[in-house]
Amino acid sequence: MLGNVSVLDEYANYLAERPNDIPEGLLMITQAANAHGFSIDHILEQFPEPSLENDVNVVRIEYHIEFYYQKGIYELNQQRFTTGLESILHCLSLSIPTKRHSISILCAAQFEQYQNNASDPQREKFGNLMKEVLEVEKI
Repeated sequence: MLGNVSVLDEYANYLAERPNDIPEGLLMITQAANAHGFSIDHILEQFPEPSLENDVNVVRIEYHIEFYYQKGIYELNQQRFTTGLESILHCLSLSIPTKRHSISILCAAQFEQYQNNASDPQREKFGNLMKEVLEVEKI
């Protein structure tokens, strides 16, 4: 995409016709938006957040994890702290059981950076996820 905003709507239409490509496509879109600073709100509204329900495809799971991280960064950059931190926490909750340590660390660092904007339930969820990290690593 390389920052070419004019292709976004066309690409979104392409994704709408290919539901299996949505997680990867949304990842590419959010990465481009974060790298080049353009708004993708209208595209994020167009697609429901991808679900992992009954999905065992490792590659699609990776796309989901990366998407939620990038979406969190996007939302935080837009000053939407609640939704940004929710995406970061969701990414963290997916990355812990899959042992994606590098992205878990990035999520934890992002949460720590914006913790003053977190709600009490978000802080509690973060604390529980950090406990889960310790439990997973005991195994």
